[in-house]
Amino acid sequence: MPVATTKKGLAVLLPVVLLLTAAPSADEKRISVYAPVATYSLPLIERGGREYVGLLEMLEPLGRVSTQVEGKRWRLRYNQIDSEFVTGKTRAKVRGRDLDLVAPFVIDNARGLVPVDSLSTLLPGFLGGAVNFHENSRRLFIGDVATHVLAQMDGKRSDDAVNR
Repeated sequence: MPVATTKKGLAVLLPVVLLLTAAPSADEKRISVYAPVATYSLPLIERGGREYVGLLEMLEPLGRVSTQVEGKRWRLRYNQIDSEFVTGKTRAKVRGRDLDLVAPFVIDNARGLVPVDSLSTLLPGFLGGAVNFHENSRRLFIGDVATHVLAQMDGKRSDDAVNR
């Protein structure tokens, strides 16, 4: 096979391979987040039969976030709000108030992981507003966010705002 044909074949094949390996697998579970300032999705991590998500990653698109790990303690600062979590504990402090998690907090390679089921009670302490988590569809709505659904009706398109 000529060298030019081999290089051409590799030039076509390489982007396809990179695309397939970079794309999330169909088995990877994700949570979709809808907020007034951003829409994004994050991977879910399974620990002890429960789904967890990185708290830093959850808050980062929404404001300024920094973290600090000291032994079993993980501290997060979101905008001007301080919080503290302890690995293995189901109680956290946000704005100086105790909040209960449905499962123990986990530190994994300096990442703070919180149970997905706790987001509805945990995030309002940071964000100061309503948070609605739809467990079956793994969708998290922050604030007064509506999903706009484009509906096809009688050959005409109409925009309907639907809270799901």
